[in-house]
Amino acid sequence: MLILRKPVSGRFYWIATVDEGLPFQGVVESTQLISSEDSGGYHLAYLTNYLHRTEPEFSLSDEEIRVRYLNEFFRLFPEVSESDIAGVRIFRAPFVEPLYNTGYLLRKPKPELIPRRIFLATTSQVYPQVTSWNGATGVARQASRTLIASLKQYQTKEVEARW
Repeated sequence: MLILRKPVSGRFYWIATVDEGLPFQGVVESTQLISSEDSGGYHLAYLTNYLHRTEPEFSLSDEEIRVRYLNEFFRLFPEVSESDIAGVRIFRAPFVEPLYNTGYLLRKPKPELIPRRIFLATTSQVYPQVTSWNGATGVARQASRTLIASLKQYQTKEVEARW
């Protein structure tokens, strides 16, 4: 994850990188989906690299990953310089997708687990869509709508009770 002082593209949320020599398969500029005020004026770019935990690249040190990814990132985006980078975060997850079994749709968690108290937005709720950034964004939006509707309903009942 790159924390940038300026946007990568200024327009695109997902940029697929199809060059086999690159260490990452795409650049997801997640802050294209939100106001820059919500990210403190920074721009977040996620450099995707989905590989199995047994692959040698999975065991590279954080510094090896940082150097390798940044070199290729600067090659792809020459208008971005080292001074534009406010931070770099390396994440590894050996297991990233839930496994769905028969009948899962009937057991899929709802966005509101406990009315007006606990709301949930996770990749376990993306099904039957493909688990992806787009699917996760849809789940987050649905949970937000549910939360807002619940709060409005609660506020309305509270106001009515006072009358």
